Amino acid sequence: MISISNKVKVSRPLVTVVTVCWNADALIRKTIESVLAQSYPCIEYIIVDGESHDSTMDIVNEYRGRITHIISEKDNGIYDAMNKGISRANANSKYITFLNAGDVFYNAHVVEQMLSRATSQETHLYGDHMRCGRLSTSMGRVTSRRLLTGMICHQTILFLTEYHRSNPYNTRWSICADYQLLLEMTLAGEPFEKVEVVVVIFDTTGISSTHKWKLREEKRAILKQHPRLYLKMRLLKLIPFRNVKRSIQKRLDILRLRKKMKSGEL
Repeated sequence: MISISNKVKVSRPLVTVVTVCWNADALIRKTIESVLAQSYPCIEYIIVDGESHDSTMDIVNEYRGRITHIISEKDNGIYDAMNKGISRANANSKYITFLNAGDVFYNAHVVEQMLSRATSQETHLYGDHMRCGRLSTSMGRVTSRRLLTGMICHQTILFLTEYHRSNPYNTRWSICADYQLLLEMTLAGEPFEKVEVVVVIFDTTGISSTHKWKLREEKRAILKQHPRLYLKMRLLKLIPFRNVKRSIQKRLDILRLRKKMKSGEL
């Protein structure tokens, strides 16, 4: 990790990694070590703890000298904690990404690969992820229509920090604020680029994985704010062929990525 003054220019794009946690002593160490192991030299690391009652902060403090900012105080939920991380990002930060307690980068070169393989530094970047030991691919193009029936794994996204600073998460939503943000971004025409990199091994004990009913409830409420999109979503559920076609394409994408992983291209 590096310590950079807000007034100092860096030669390569500065990437901010934010980890939010609460009572995560069984998970936090592997996440911290995953970030600290990254080969990319220009990373600042911010940990936002919700005033844990277990030994989470004891573990975090073992790495204090290598973490840029540590915050430990009560918050109003996971997205409030993420917004605190955004607010502490260096003024020179180019990208910001969120790796929550329990999540780990796929390997030590993920950040380096994402930036070196991207064709532009003026777009939000995203990649693929591993879940339950299985490779899962993200959608090829991010559009509001595709978000009606799918979602990008939040932890694979490198957001442009300047945009995220001006557009924090809406803390009205306890579990779907990332979905709401992505939907608004697509409607506003924000550019995204898919980079063929497996970014993260996703922890399946997080709230979005364990509270499916709440996830569906909030997503439905968000879409109802856009009546045309909500109607499209309802109609798409009535057309099974589209879902079958999407499943086939996703399976083909996974097979192609596995082939590249075996050949060492990823």
